[in-house]
Amino acid sequence: MNDAFPNSPSDGHRSAAIALALSLIPYLLLLGYFRGGGDQDAAIHAIFALFPSPDRILSIWARPLFAAPYVIPARIGGYLAMRIATIGICALAAWLTYLTARRVGVGRFAWLCIPLLLLQPALLSTGTDAMTEPIFVLVFSAGLLALASHRTLTAAAILSFLPLARPEGPFILFVFAVIWLGEIRRDRRYVAAIALLGLGMLVWLLACLIVAGNTIYMTSIPWPAHTVQVPTRFTSEQILHYARRWPHIVGLGVFPLWLIGLRRSWRQPLLRACVLTTFALLAVHTILYSAATMGSLGLDRYLATLAPAVALVATAGAGVLAERIAKRRALVATVAALLVLEAVHALVAFDSNWLDHMPAATLEAAREARSRFDIADRPLVSADQYGYVYLQNDWGRDRLPATAHDVTAATIAEFPEGTVVLWDDVTGAWWFNLAIEDFTERGYRLVWQRRTLLDSPLSPFYERARHSPLGWLYYWFGVPSTREMRQAVLVKE
Repeated sequence: MNDAFPNSPSDGHRSAAIALALSLIPYLLLLGYFRGGGDQDAAIHAIFALFPSPDRILSIWARPLFAAPYVIPARIGGYLAMRIATIGICALAAWLTYLTARRVGVGRFAWLCIPLLLLQPALLSTGTDAMTEPIFVLVFSAGLLALASHRTLTAAAILSFLPLARPEGPFILFVFAVIWLGEIRRDRRYVAAIALLGLGMLVWLLACLIVAGNTIYMTSIPWPAHTVQVPTRFTSEQILHYARRWPHIVGLGVFPLWLIGLRRSWRQPLLRACVLTTFALLAVHTILYSAATMGSLGLDRYLATLAPAVALVATAGAGVLAERIAKRRALVATVAALLVLEAVHALVAFDSNWLDHMPAATLEAAREARSRFDIADRPLVSADQYGYVYLQNDWGRDRLPATAHDVTAATIAEFPEGTVVLWDDVTGAWWFNLAIEDFTERGYRLVWQRRTLLDSPLSPFYERARHSPLGWLYYWFGVPSTREMRQAVLVKE
């Protein structure tokens, strides 16, 4: 076997520690350069943790496994502390996945699991914000480590909490239940393991009964039966959506290693489970998106939940690659090139998405509001994506309901005189179905507005790359996007 990778456990841990430190650099860059990510879900999750209540901890939308732990960093340091906590969660998940890799037959290549997990674009896109995918990944990686350590009952108990983090959880539990059904004849303990897959839901149920006396927090489904934004169903484009997006979801450096590792992974029970869970979730999300149901918008980040499974299979692929490349230098150069490609792809995918530049624009609107009003004694209503950043300062806790126009319009009419509103035509229109005119017609005065181009500062570079002789590579990284956003500050008089 090629000797390009460490042999001893101590060498392996040293390599893993170096890989972890280097792989976290993109996370620190995004933390420092960007004020947040581009997903409104992060705003709502952050509000729940900043101002917790039973429904904001135990509801389906709150994701109890996310909401409860994040109360601690939210109280300590607000939004920034929550973002830092997310990076720590990703780092811990990567280390647990590395420990799993050591136990499943890829020992000399196990440290590769760390960059192959952390640098996946889908995970990096959620890894510096108040999102639920990273905590899901942490629990998933802990369950896989328990399985690799032959602690099946412990693994079942850990994995049982996945549904409390994200709706992908039940589908992963179903895959493991099916796998273990085939093992019952060999070992009766798998009956107990299958039963333990319900432990997390039981804990959630008991918490709801103790706090509310009923199951309302568990049974209030927050998603519409039909996704209005995707009016057509089961087109070829929708059916092939995730298959085409998969290289961009896992990254251009991980994708070839993942493909190479599929065959070898099928021979190892735990890695085979990783392959099965991956294809199961791909199928589920393809169906939901194609059927335009349950609020599924075909987002890449949904499949960040598979990061540990993907990383383990890709690491197995690196082992296969090492057997085929005899020369040490050639192997090191190949792996290094793939890791660099992965990191560049992940950073470009984040930076070139106009949504990820919204927080900086929102902060400008908030500064304008603060310069015009003594906001300490005024209620704040944010129909703006990251108005919640300023809720940390306790100068307004009013949040609009994300629902139909007739409800939101009636709600804004009820707010008291002096209420300050942050609004934009992205979140304000998409989530709350409100236009500026809805406010001005109900007693609000427009005090500031602007049109902002949401775009990466590197756009000129992207354009030059697009028209270069290697322009075809441009599309491999995902086409950068821009959008003009209208922002406004209003006050009720």
